[in-house]
Amino acid sequence: MSDITKAQVEFMKISQIIIKDFPLYSSPPTSTIRKFASDLTNNNTVQKVMFCLLLLDLIVLLLFFSDMDDTFFRALNNTHNSLTYIYILWNIFLFLALGVNRFFDNYWRRFYFFLITIAIIDIIADFESDWALAYFRSSPSDSGYQFLRLFFALRCLRIILIFQGLINLQRLMRVMVFALPFLGKIFSLLIITMYIFALFGCHLYGQLEKGQVMDDQINFQNVAQAMLALFKCASGDDWRTIMTDTMFYNPYCAEDEIYCGSIYNQIYFFLFMLLSNYVLLNLFVLGLVEQFEQFFMLQNSMIQTYVENVDKIKTIWCKYSSETQGQAMHYKFLCRFLMDIGKPLGGGKDENLWDVGKLASSFKLQCDHFGYIQYNQLMYELFRVCYHVAVFKNGSSSSIKKIKQFNKEMQLRLMYYRRNRFLQRTNISPILHLKANFNILHDYLTVLIMYKAWEAFSKKLIKKLAIKQNQFTEQDLDEQDSSIDQKTMNNQYIDQDCNEFLQEDVAQQVLSREQVQPENIHQITNCSDDGHSKKEDIPVYKWQSDQQSGGLYERAIISPDQSFKKRKY
Repeated sequence: MSDITKAQVEFMKISQIIIKDFPLYSSPPTSTIRKFASDLTNNNTVQKVMFCLLLLDLIVLLLFFSDMDDTFFRALNNTHNSLTYIYILWNIFLFLALGVNRFFDNYWRRFYFFLITIAIIDIIADFESDWALAYFRSSPSDSGYQFLRLFFALRCLRIILIFQGLINLQRLMRVMVFALPFLGKIFSLLIITMYIFALFGCHLYGQLEKGQVMDDQINFQNVAQAMLALFKCASGDDWRTIMTDTMFYNPYCAEDEIYCGSIYNQIYFFLFMLLSNYVLLNLFVLGLVEQFEQFFMLQNSMIQTYVENVDKIKTIWCKYSSETQGQAMHYKFLCRFLMDIGKPLGGGKDENLWDVGKLASSFKLQCDHFGYIQYNQLMYELFRVCYHVAVFKNGSSSSIKKIKQFNKEMQLRLMYYRRNRFLQRTNISPILHLKANFNILHDYLTVLIMYKAWEAFSKKLIKKLAIKQNQFTEQDLDEQDSSIDQKTMNNQYIDQDCNEFLQEDVAQQVLSREQVQPENIHQITNCSDDGHSKKEDIPVYKWQSDQQSGGLYERAIISPDQSFKKRKY
C-alpha cells in the first residue's frame, strides 16, 4: 500500500463513506408556502443578511457588562430578543422548505434547532419574570445565581453559527473532525501510558501525603490522584517540583524519613515526560498537521467536496425521487439532477442538457427493470468520474492496478447494495467488465431525431396547406361542384342500364319456374360505361321459388351463408 498516492487513498476513504450514507427523505416543496420558503432560504442575498445579523448579535452580547444602568440593559436585551424573533422565523422557513427529515439530516440545523429551543425558553422566561435583569443585579451569594449565569451563557452559543458562513473556518473544523479517528488512537495510547505509570507511582510513592506541591489532591495514594498528578506533569505545570517532592528535597524530609526519597526517582519522571510530552503529544499535533495538509490545503480534496456538497445533493435527490419516497430515482431525471447539483460534480451554469448528457453517459450505472437507479451507486460514480484522472491515471502501474481492482469491488458491491450492504467481495476476476445498461444520451438523441422528423413533416404540411389556401377561389368551387354533378349523372345512367338488364333476366327465370329443379345459374354482368358486359367479372346467383305466402318470391344466394329476397312480381 506504500505506492498508492494520496488521491487514491482519499478515494478509498470517500468510497467507504458513500456506501454507508443515505439521505433521509422529505417530500419536496409543492405548495405555495413551501415554495416561497424554499426560494427565500436559497437566496444568497437573504443568507448574507442573516450572517450580518449574527455579527450584530455578537456585538450586542459584547456590550453587556455588570455595572450598566437599567435603560441601557433593556435596550440591549430588546435588541437581542428582536434578533431572536428573526432567527425563529428563519428556522421556521428552513423547516417548511426542507421538511422534517431533511431538516434534521444536518448537524448544523440540529444545532440551530437546539439554539432556537433555548431562545424560546429564554424569551418566555424573560417576559414572565425579567430574569436577565435579575441576574445582572444579583451576586454569587444569592440562590440560583449559578443557574442564571449558565442560562445567560447559553445566549453566546449562537455565535458558533458564524462558522457556518465562513468556508475556510468550516474546513478547519472539519479537519479536526476527520482527524478524530487518528487522534483517538494517540489519545488512547497516552491514557494507557499514564495509567501504567500511575500504577507504578502508587507502589513507589503511595506513602507520600504532602510536599512542596503535593497535597491532598496531587499525590500518588490512589490511581485517580496519581493520574491527576501525572497529567499535571505532562502539561508541564511544575513537574520538576513534583519530582523533587519524591526525593530527599521534600521539605518534610527532616521531620520524617518516610518523605525522603531516592535520587533515582527522577528516572521515573524522565521516562514519563519523554513518552508523554515529547512523543505522544507531538504525535497528537502531528496528526492534526497531517490532516490539515491533506484536506485543508488541497483545494480539490474529495473529502472537502463531499462534505460541502452532500447536503445539497441529498435535497435534490429527494426532489427527483418523490415517486419512490427517496429510495430510487428514475434515470430520465439524471441530467436534470446533474444540472441542479452544479460544479464540481455536476454541470456548470453555462452547460445544457446535452453537456451533462455526455457526462452522464460516462457513468457505469445500472438501473432495474423499471429504470430506477440507487443513491449510493450514483454518488460513487459522481466522484469516480470527477476524479478519474487523479485516481486512475496518476501513480505507478501497481497502484493503478490496485485502485482498478478496488473500483471493480466497489461497483459490484454497490450493485447488490440493497441485498447486503456489508457484503465484502474480493478475488474478482480481472476480465469482469461492469457496464451501464442504459445511455441517457442515446435516449435524448432518439427523442431529438423523432422531434426533428415531426418538425420537418409539420413544416412541409403547413406549407402545402398555405399554398392551397392562397390558390383557392370561387371559380375553383364552381368547377368542383359541376364535376361532382357530372359524376352523379353518369352513375345514375349506369345504374339504370344495369337494372334493365337484371329485369330481363328475372323475366326469363319466371318463364322457366315450372321445371323440376328450378335452379338456374344466371350470369349478371357488370355494366360498363359503354353498355357492354364483362363476363369474366360475373358473380353466381341461385334462384329459388317460395310459395309459403301464396306468391312467388325469388331468393338470390350468393354464398351458402348469405341470402337476400328480391321484390315480389
